[in-house]
Amino acid sequence: MKRDITSLTGREFDILIIGGGIHGVTLAREAALAGLAVALVEKSDFCSATSANSLKILHGGIRYLQQANLPRVRQSVIERRTMLQIAPHLIDPLPCAMPTYGHGMKSKEIMFCGLLAYDLLSRDRNQGLPPNKSIPKCRIGSRTDWLAIAPQLDNPRFNGAALWHDAITWNTERLGLGFAAAAIQAGATLVNYIEVTGFHRNGRDVTGVTAIDLIRNQSLTIRAKITVNNTGPWAKETLRLLGEEVTTPEYRCTLAMNVVLRKQLIANHAVGLTAYKEGWKSGRLFFFVPWRDRTMVGTYLSPHTGSPDQLKVTPEDIHSFMDNLNLAYPAAQLKPEDIAFIQAGIMPAADREVSPNGEPSLLNHYQILDHAKSDNVNGLMSILGVKWTTARDVAQRTLATLLTKLGRHQDTPSSMIRPLPGGDIPNVAALVDEAIQSGLSEVMARHLVRNYGTGYRDVIRVGSTHPLWLKPLGEGTCVTGAEVIFALREEMAQTMTDVVLRRTDLGSAGRPSKAALMNAAVMMAHELAWNAARLDQELAILKALPCWPKE
Repeated sequence: MKRDITSLTGREFDILIIGGGIHGVTLAREAALAGLAVALVEKSDFCSATSANSLKILHGGIRYLQQANLPRVRQSVIERRTMLQIAPHLIDPLPCAMPTYGHGMKSKEIMFCGLLAYDLLSRDRNQGLPPNKSIPKCRIGSRTDWLAIAPQLDNPRFNGAALWHDAITWNTERLGLGFAAAAIQAGATLVNYIEVTGFHRNGRDVTGVTAIDLIRNQSLTIRAKITVNNTGPWAKETLRLLGEEVTTPEYRCTLAMNVVLRKQLIANHAVGLTAYKEGWKSGRLFFFVPWRDRTMVGTYLSPHTGSPDQLKVTPEDIHSFMDNLNLAYPAAQLKPEDIAFIQAGIMPAADREVSPNGEPSLLNHYQILDHAKSDNVNGLMSILGVKWTTARDVAQRTLATLLTKLGRHQDTPSSMIRPLPGGDIPNVAALVDEAIQSGLSEVMARHLVRNYGTGYRDVIRVGSTHPLWLKPLGEGTCVTGAEVIFALREEMAQTMTDVVLRRTDLGSAGRPSKAALMNAAVMMAHELAWNAARLDQELAILKALPCWPKE
């Protein structure tokens, strides 16, 4: 996985994808597997914006039962199963719980009927999965079961628990990177830090784009038969580069925020809890998710005005979020200083809909827009995705339209069973044992296998040239120097932020120690021949990141 801008010029691609979020990289993989000549450019790093804001849950669609959206339930079940199958090192089943009470929608009776219907709709949920990745049946638990899960939530109203399973991603950043690497492996050309500055036109036909390489400050032209605008909340801004009014996807921007707490409130289950407040027309549901010995909680939503580039989390947002969480989980008594990491991103929300409490309502469905049909602009499509879980399915649906437009009708290899790089693992536990037998400690073996799958061997090979590279970078982390070098040489990392937040675990659950950060910085400076000024600049950017609370 090498960064090569020369591969973007001097040829015409079948498909050019603008945007390297999860929906962009999954489309690149699907199209490349179908035999198309594919290019993808991303103005920042892969999965670094909206796709970086995730509770790590791959949902099986149980929430759509309440809306009677059965096709969406089936789509989610199939795609969750696919993710468990193609990236077993990164994804595991996740027990989930929600308290039951009263005689309404959250009662034992109603929840039992809903869970039974869900089991029937997801009866093939484990097809092709090994036992350790299988999703158990749902059930209704007793009050004793609920208190065993969440003893601090001993509310006398709670008479039991709705119990089901979804799936959790250990590292969504590496999952997105896995799709990018799979696309490249299938023949696609992907390059980060390429910003599109305009569209090439031939009358009513879009024939490619002009762009600038932000790393080397070089202009370039990329030609393609069809250009796909897959820039998420930036979709409207990207279309303005056409220089004329065209139909845009229907959405408005909203701030979406999740936080990682320094403590683990509930150890083994993701728990859905509702906050109630006088004056609200309905409660607000938050999920408390166990992750890396900590707790992730979300999602807080707030209207956003202005460009998606102007993301800002205010102290008022933080305090409002904490107030809501304490309403849902009174025993936690959470304060802003309990936050180790802030995940914030701009999400596409329903254009006109708001929740009963006046909050934005996130989009429930993807949008595929063919500008040849809507605007008589040929060679241009816009895609607006919604969920991590269903990104591959949206990519397949988009691909079907692209193949038709290109006059291509061919069978494609099934991406539902083709593992992502590192995911060709019959047995994850056996791979951990193999890593231990190679001389790694159990902790280090689990860490590397969890993040790289079978690719851990490549990381070890990098580290074997310098034994110290296989040691942790500092206290409180398992991340090694070998992972830093591997990210630079093999995974297209260009900045310290790429390495610290997206290629490794170093900073994605909280601020790293100063020693670990400096050790990584020194290694990067040596590998990339940074001078002192560039090194200071990279460290300053990291220090100013809004994702870590100020020291």
